[in-house]
Amino acid sequence: MFTKSVGYIYVACSAFFYGTVAIITKYAYRLGIDAKQLALVQGMFSTLILWLVIHFFCPQLKKIRKGDWKYLMGQGALGSGLSSIFFFGAIRYLPASLASVLFFTYPAIVLFLTMLFWGERVNLLRWFSLILALGGCVLALGLGEVQKAEISSWGIGLALGAAFFNALLNILAQRNLRYNHPLTVTAYAVLFSNISFIIFAWPVGPKLATLTLSGWLVAMSLSILSTVLPLLLYFHGAKLIGVGRASVISTVELPFTVLLAWLFLKETMTLRQVLGGILILAAILLLQLEEKIADSFNIELKEKKQSFKGLN
Repeated sequence: MFTKSVGYIYVACSAFFYGTVAIITKYAYRLGIDAKQLALVQGMFSTLILWLVIHFFCPQLKKIRKGDWKYLMGQGALGSGLSSIFFFGAIRYLPASLASVLFFTYPAIVLFLTMLFWGERVNLLRWFSLILALGGCVLALGLGEVQKAEISSWGIGLALGAAFFNALLNILAQRNLRYNHPLTVTAYAVLFSNISFIIFAWPVGPKLATLTLSGWLVAMSLSILSTVLPLLLYFHGAKLIGVGRASVISTVELPFTVLLAWLFLKETMTLRQVLGGILILAAILLLQLEEKIADSFNIELKEKKQSFKGLN
């Protein structure tokens, strides 16, 4: 019981630290740091720390199968890299809380993409989750209200683009995690995400040379707080309570972000935006719980079949 409680705490702490991403990014912009500098330094330090951890504590995790390179590169360069770049851009044009609400539509996008390209069957609960997520977006954006012009359409596009590429990351990660340890997948994905960051910020030299000491410190804190620490906490927590429970608990990242934005950035959300966030969060929880229910049902069905065979 105590072990599971520790696992829940680890995952909740992981979600909290992930929730600081939008806050630290917004603060970095106020210091005059641009998205290119932020992406470069965050990528470099995250890669360095993760690979040092692997090298000294679990060197066996460096090995991957020959055919996995292209999938890990896709997950890192396209999924992780472009998702971060788009999200950093969205934070410039939108309040941190609203950008995070839109970003959290990615589980619904994962479902839509797997249905469209892989022919995955969608049951009634999943359709309901998609409708909830869409309704949440409509409410969060205030579509149909007179003040909709106050919300940057460019920021909306960037936030939804970040959600799309994060959905792609999750689809590729599912495949990569079948054959590799989670820390291996993460380390290679972060490594390859630097390809996107370098192309985005080219030429690299001038971008790093003009970065102030405070800029380096903020970007380094983003690397530790938003990448390395939450990943390690999540993996430890998931090991103790299981991936299914961990994925459900990790959805508290969204309310954590909204709360931190209110506390440190003095951002406020309208009632419609709060309701929209709740609908999107409900859609995520339904998708997560649906998988858990399906797995439990399959296990129970398998046990009944084995019992029936034993009677015969």
